[in-house]
Amino acid sequence: RGVVVGTPSYMSPEQAAGRLYAVEERGDVYSLGAVLYHILTSTPAVRAESRSETLMRVRKGDFPSPSKRAPGRQIPVALDLIVMKAMAKEPADRHQSVTQLMDEIDSWRSDQLGKSAFCRAMQRAWDWLRRS
Repeated sequence: RGVVVGTPSYMSPEQAAGRLYAVEERGDVYSLGAVLYHILTSTPAVRAESRSETLMRVRKGDFPSPSKRAPGRQIPVALDLIVMKAMAKEPADRHQSVTQLMDEIDSWRSDQLGKSAFCRAMQRAWDWLRRS
């Protein structure tokens, strides 16, 4: 076991357990997921009264999804799933690379932009029909 160094709320479970030999790119995926979680909810995924309790909860994967933590923010289901996959307890269940995580987020964003463009086009068509 190694020394636990870092900010507990953003550490992967393997890092929180001091298994530094097991930390690899999927640990970075977890940390990026934790940052995205915080951005979406305005709070860390894992928070506790003490550092040791926070580390224990990180190791257990003990936290709600972003949409459950901040229901009033109406976090899209797809984005919720992306974050939870990035923050999976087991490295094998996470995105296999930071690039894969980025690609999934980009795909979601492109889909949202497409929907927005479609909605704007439909609104313009509806406005034109109403004027005619």
